[in-house]
Amino acid sequence: MDSRDLQYVLVIDEMGSFSKAAEKLYISQPSLSQYIHRLEKRLGRELFYRDKSQVMLTPFGKIYAEEAQKVLAQMDRMEYRLSQVKEDGSHEIRIGLSTSYSKFLLPTILSTLQQLYPHTNITFIDGVSTLLEKQILEGRITLGIFPMPPLQNETASILLYREPLYFAVCQDNKKAMELLRTAWDGHRVDLRVFRDFPFVLLTRSAKLRDHMVHICEEFGFQPKPICESETQDTLYSLVNHNYGVGFLSLTLLQNVDKTNNRVLFFPVEDDSSCLNWGIFYRRGKRQDSAMRAVAKALRKQIGESFNAIEHYLAKQNITFEAMQKNK
Repeated sequence: MDSRDLQYVLVIDEMGSFSKAAEKLYISQPSLSQYIHRLEKRLGRELFYRDKSQVMLTPFGKIYAEEAQKVLAQMDRMEYRLSQVKEDGSHEIRIGLSTSYSKFLLPTILSTLQQLYPHTNITFIDGVSTLLEKQILEGRITLGIFPMPPLQNETASILLYREPLYFAVCQDNKKAMELLRTAWDGHRVDLRVFRDFPFVLLTRSAKLRDHMVHICEEFGFQPKPICESETQDTLYSLVNHNYGVGFLSLTLLQNVDKTNNRVLFFPVEDDSSCLNWGIFYRRGKRQDSAMRAVAKALRKQIGESFNAIEHYLAKQNITFEAMQKNK
């Protein structure tokens, strides 16, 4: 089997035309048509229905195309792993993670990659996303997972998940709890009533800090920071001990100690309240399929974790609303 057989069939299906496929493949249309004719003769079945306006896969062709995608993806993964051995002298994948998130994402990423690449050593490097992206382009990191978009044209990215931020308030803050009675409508919090409250924020070097500030700006004010930290762990601890209000991400909330938690979490439900997280890697066709496979596997694992914590938060909001009605 020639990989060109697989590639040509997929491109023709994608373009819906022999002429457009030929342009994309940089070969002549007659050559492509003859190539597919020889392939169909060898297989003993037609791969395409052809007419003057459209080219479509036959039922046999659809099966061929599905299997072709699997084979090409496996070939790409093999080439990717071999390239790592050639460059590094070892079976190793190096992952760059944002410092604030490494603690929460590590178990999921590690288990997923061990399933995909069971004989590969996996190393993690945490740091600021701008520096991690630079190391990806320098070839020192295989892939990175941090907020989108990429800063450099040479960096490719795949959307991994959309992560909502939640407004966090300590139950012991009587004034805040009173304001929430009018600010929370069962779907979103009107943050304007908290314009004069002290906020706990991430430091200015974090992408997520800009995101938090932008949410407040959408409600017409600049947050007044009482404390800044490099980690969301510290932000959560400060809110839990009633030092201020703030924003916390859904990823962090997976690790909240529900027994000792004094914080209520409310979805902002604003257009800017979701942060896009992606997989970043050095642009190159050879890596695309491998990275898509990693993204698909991670999405499944992360989605299952998010569903569990979102269920907990929904129950928490129902409890809050019941408390307000009883007052």
